[in-house]
Amino acid sequence: SGPRPRLVNATLPQFCQAVDADHAKTPFLPTIRGCFGHSWDVWPVCLAKYVADMREGERQFLAAEALVTVVSSAFPGLVETTRADRERAEWCLAMLSDHAWNGTDDRNKRHNADLRRGWAAELNALARKLQHQAWQGIGLDEAKRRLTIYNPLSVPRADLIRLGRQAGDGTGPDVKAHPYQIGEEDGHPVMYFVSPPVPGFGLVSLPLRTVPSVARSPRLRAEGAELEGPFYRLAVDSKTGGIASLVHKPTGKELVAKGARALCQSVYHDGQEHLLSDVKVESLGSGAVLARLRISGKAAGIEITNLITLYDQLDRVDFDIRVKKPATTKQERLCQFFPLLGDGAVVRIETTGAVIRPKPQPEGDLLPGADTRRFAVQGFLDVSLLDGPGVTIAPLDAFVLRTDLGPLAFECLGNDQNYREVVQDQGGVTEFRFRYSLRAHKGPYDQAEAIAWSRSVATPLLVARGQVRGDQVIIEVDPARAIATCLKPADDPKTGGLILRVWETAGRPEPIEIIAKGFSKAMRSDLLERDQEELRVVSGKVGLPIRPYGFAALRLLP
Repeated sequence: SGPRPRLVNATLPQFCQAVDADHAKTPFLPTIRGCFGHSWDVWPVCLAKYVADMREGERQFLAAEALVTVVSSAFPGLVETTRADRERAEWCLAMLSDHAWNGTDDRNKRHNADLRRGWAAELNALARKLQHQAWQGIGLDEAKRRLTIYNPLSVPRADLIRLGRQAGDGTGPDVKAHPYQIGEEDGHPVMYFVSPPVPGFGLVSLPLRTVPSVARSPRLRAEGAELEGPFYRLAVDSKTGGIASLVHKPTGKELVAKGARALCQSVYHDGQEHLLSDVKVESLGSGAVLARLRISGKAAGIEITNLITLYDQLDRVDFDIRVKKPATTKQERLCQFFPLLGDGAVVRIETTGAVIRPKPQPEGDLLPGADTRRFAVQGFLDVSLLDGPGVTIAPLDAFVLRTDLGPLAFECLGNDQNYREVVQDQGGVTEFRFRYSLRAHKGPYDQAEAIAWSRSVATPLLVARGQVRGDQVIIEVDPARAIATCLKPADDPKTGGLILRVWETAGRPEPIEIIAKGFSKAMRSDLLERDQEELRVVSGKVGLPIRPYGFAALRLLP
């Protein structure tokens, strides 16, 4: 009985507003400046393998979920047959992103690491299962000599296809349209080729036929410590194992800033700095699709191998770093450095829900007192001169950006963030993989382009052998205005339909035009899928209101 206190469970701004509303005449909360630090965001680097698995699992789950959604437009029963697995995958992802990555004592830390390993493995397994269910749901006929390619993003694109090959398999795409190259990945034979353009959320079918041998591209070269393609020319520093020179051929610009570090150079620190020794640079040759070098070396007992790839048709440089290291509880970090462009370049990073310049105002976007040393990067890092050129990097596995070590560096693994509280031996893991994709752009920084490209290189096209049946819906989002963050079946079967969530990336205030053919009704929803208002569908198009750089959701109904 009697008066009861009111509990406000909300974000910090909502909390302050709620308290100040009760004390409008005598507000007692001081103005808060600065930040809470980034230690909570970055200490999962102490379990770097499981973070990489989580990031890959999230991408694969969203891709499989988008395929399920598109297939369910023709085969609606797939929504219910996959519901339990989709909800379980969401639960794994929620636990991975929310549950503590440290522990109260050694036993608790080991337990948390075991939980994280299990959730990440389950998330990736569920993504594979959902993808298989979707292909089966759309009636994939594997007896047909065709390939079906699905684009799980809203960004139209042609991209690299890695097609696993069985012994004696001599089939492939039309050679004239899609030159191919036979290679090997992790001991397994693969065929590489570049797909035809695939629309956002679209399916494309290619015939398979017996293919002749293909001559290598005259535009690709891998010789000694040099690698060259139509877009880039690079030279390896045989002393450090990093890239001493990377020239963007369309502009003639040297992208590597002068200094003590080379590009994508690995440096290990355990109280003292260790550089790579016994560096070996090997040409893995070139073909019709790609050219590749392998760099290997050792540092303090750690074996590091970096595969660097250039392409004939794709404008990017790929780095694939494999690390073998003994488990240790020494305070440590392993970084890859990216010295780019030098003085006058502006750095931008994609953090959760926003792109920021990681410096104090007015040069950057941080409040006075903010931590400028370390950041959790979601999709990309961009370094650009005011009028161009610039360089965009998509870190697929690593996520901790360090700005306090000289040039920009990604700390790919370590235990030096909250050392006393975190797991100190990487959970006993001894083998790691860290991938980066890099692309230069001629002009000034373009946020819509950077976001669309970084999502594309992180989320490959899905490929299945065989032919599918059934019509597909057409959903198109202009990549110069926005990107879809997900396409999914509605959570509530009573309201039904599918949910499209978008991020406005161009900074413009007018509604986004969504092409939604095959739908008769559209509702603007919030991010909890609560309908806000009905929107007109005119000739298969919907205007979705959205704030500049904001997020919005749309429910589409047949």
